[in-house]
Amino acid sequence: MTSDSPWLPMPAPDQMASAKRAAFGSTAQVVAHPSGVLPDVLPLVDAEILALDMTASRFRRDSELDQLNRSLAAEVMVGPLLAQLLRLALHWAERSSGLLDPCVGAAVIANGYEGDFSGMAKDGPGLVRQAPCGLSWKSVTISGQTVRRPPGLVLDLGATAKAWGADQMASVAAQTGASVLVSLGGDLATSGPEPPGGWVVRIADDHDASARSPGQTVRLRARALATSSVTRRRWRRAGVELHHIIDPQTGAPAQGPWRTVSVAAELCSEANATATSAIVAGDGAVGFLAPFGLPARLVSRDAQVLHFGGWPSDGDDLSQITSWMRAPVAGAAP
Repeated sequence: MTSDSPWLPMPAPDQMASAKRAAFGSTAQVVAHPSGVLPDVLPLVDAEILALDMTASRFRRDSELDQLNRSLAAEVMVGPLLAQLLRLALHWAERSSGLLDPCVGAAVIANGYEGDFSGMAKDGPGLVRQAPCGLSWKSVTISGQTVRRPPGLVLDLGATAKAWGADQMASVAAQTGASVLVSLGGDLATSGPEPPGGWVVRIADDHDASARSPGQTVRLRARALATSSVTRRRWRRAGVELHHIIDPQTGAPAQGPWRTVSVAAELCSEANATATSAIVAGDGAVGFLAPFGLPARLVSRDAQVLHFGGWPSDGDDLSQITSWMRAPVAGAAP
């Protein structure tokens, strides 16, 4: 890594190398085995971070998504990557029965999440405008690269694009022949040959938490794992505590019993979509998760832990889940 590189070296197990950088208002971390391939992997990940940011960021005035949201035309031609990401978001909106809806952009902004979280005021006065989302994912259609939606609709791909990016970055990086783990704000994707002993991962409310923080350590042999939590990305407006996971039915932050949900899957996009949907589902989370057949760990607001779908209660291995995985969903990275 050169002196002008955005990557900072991180501790790693023997024969592995790791680095971390700022990305998407959070952090990106790469772990590679063997250690000598890391300098080849990082430029590939950098290119994917830039492409995803320029395509799907709601906070860049020069991003394709921002231009789509500001367009007054009912039909807009978009690039192939944005079309793919929109299809993925609509796919998960349908599979979650609307629990995960990309049309919550206006509600997210109304609750105070107006810009990149790393530069956002975490406290402030003013009324919090909360209302049910007037338009749902059913008002958006895509034909080829043509997007049709009511002008003025603010789309937000935060619930699906970042996890898709983790899948894509791991897949591209593995072209070096290395074993690679990519974490984007705690959304993990792996590719390439499994390293000796598998990937040892710490599960906690905060992806930057120390090993001494409450959580669970697992040996991950699925391809991906994602954790959604209402304990991160929190702020206050007019004395009201808010967070970033919006319930489309109310336009307000989800108020269910779960503070953190972790899911393991073949793709990070699937793991994150089901985990976030489970938080929005609230009391219905277990019923929502059951048909997916994926291992999940749910932590309630009062720190009670529920293991579901084969997630190990002793916290030492997830190797048994690989045979349960389905084929990749439409629109996801290979």
